[in-house]
Amino acid sequence: MEKAAFAANAPARELVHQARSMEHANWPPRHPQPQGPSYLNECRNIANEVGDAALYQQQIQGDNAAAFESLHDELHLADLLQNQPGKSLIRLLVGVGIRAHFYDRLEIITSGVVLTKDPADSKDLQRSVARNLIAQLLPQQDANAEMNDVLRDEHTT
Repeated sequence: MEKAAFAANAPARELVHQARSMEHANWPPRHPQPQGPSYLNECRNIANEVGDAALYQQQIQGDNAAAFESLHDELHLADLLQNQPGKSLIRLLVGVGIRAHFYDRLEIITSGVVLTKDPADSKDLQRSVARNLIAQLLPQQDANAEMNDVLRDEHTT
């Protein structure tokens, strides 16, 4: 069942992977419905799929490198939702939720990861990739400044 789901969702995961080349996304404006924009539900759904695929890649296929590529894709989706001009609170919160999902999967995967310096090893995680991911995770924006940005943007749109 897991293998079938992994194969069936490959095209959607490939689109998320291609989105890593994007520095920003043009999300739709705020939606008047109380439940919020439906594209955010789809973002959450695909983030769940990408995170589950990372677990499958590591734990079933034994491919640490591919698992971390998938996790990096999920993190970038969270970044695209959170780091945009005209932020909306709901989009920010969905981005935070996707980032939390990423951290959950990261914690599970790193407990069994094998690091390597061998460039010919395509299955284990290259130390340089791990180092770059750690560097990407360390800088954090001040939460008060981020909320001020969001609230200011919501009042002007």
